[in-house]
Amino acid sequence: MAAPRQMATIFIFTRAHDMGFTPHRAPRPPKTVAHGIANFGTFFAESWLGAGACSSRNCPPSKDAFDHVLIDVNQYVHTSARRATSQEDAVRRLYAALDGVLKVARPRKSLVLALDGAAPVAKIVTQRKRREANVAKTGVQLADEVHPLLITPGTVFMDVISDALESYAIERVSRRRTLENVTVYTSCVRAAGEGELKLVRWLRSSACDGGTAAVVSGDADVVLQALAALDCTRKDLEPFVLRPFVKGAYGIVSAWRLGRELAKRFPTASADRSRDDVLVLLLLQGNDYVPKLRAAPFHACLKAYERAVQETSGEEDAA
Repeated sequence: MAAPRQMATIFIFTRAHDMGFTPHRAPRPPKTVAHGIANFGTFFAESWLGAGACSSRNCPPSKDAFDHVLIDVNQYVHTSARRATSQEDAVRRLYAALDGVLKVARPRKSLVLALDGAAPVAKIVTQRKRREANVAKTGVQLADEVHPLLITPGTVFMDVISDALESYAIERVSRRRTLENVTVYTSCVRAAGEGELKLVRWLRSSACDGGTAAVVSGDADVVLQALAALDCTRKDLEPFVLRPFVKGAYGIVSAWRLGRELAKRFPTASADRSRDDVLVLLLLQGNDYVPKLRAAPFHACLKAYERAVQETSGEEDAA
């Protein structure tokens, strides 16, 4: 008689104090460029630190599995809604997209699915401008059942997507034999915060017990967030960021490798200190909250920082 099958454990997080994540049990493309941060991949990760820090490969590889797989779901909501003819069609396309990700990165222990909740006030105006620009570009009508302005917390469409994501975790994932003994976490629009930040917070939580982690997101900022969340002294966690490019190809950035390459670049400084300093320089290149510091290009900032570290090191040696 066959042994009973171990079902997946599903956690659906809805409250802010839950970290956005109440328990529920249910049966080279040639260049690696992080959009939004000019020359991040080509200069910082490839030229400055070395090509080994960033790479890409065609997916799915034969045996790629990670202890933890964390998916920023919002990007797939956008791509699914773009061609959808109805809300039901958008849900079907979203399920297919998530199925495709799980073929690329198979979790051994944990699967984390996060949607954007309410964003900080500093980003709400930016979000609205982007969505209105998408509407103008695509020519959709506000009366349409699916359009870019609806991919915002508080809309009926996103409530439908949230319920669908929870159903995906409870019904669809639980039936997968490849996900036996995998704990599934979902955080939907009712939990405030952007999806990529929820994922990085989860990496630093007690739920993450070390091992390898793949953060799947097309947002360039996730690379910086993963690097910022990485405890350079922690040897048991190795996070990667998988950035979808064209169909079938993912860029793979190792935050663990980036942190250690930075430590080697500045051997006289602590790993955390050099990491934090370079992160500040990267933030000055502009993001959703801070405009680009145009008088100080990234490569010039890095060269000035290197000189400052070398000079400070020389003074300490002389003393």
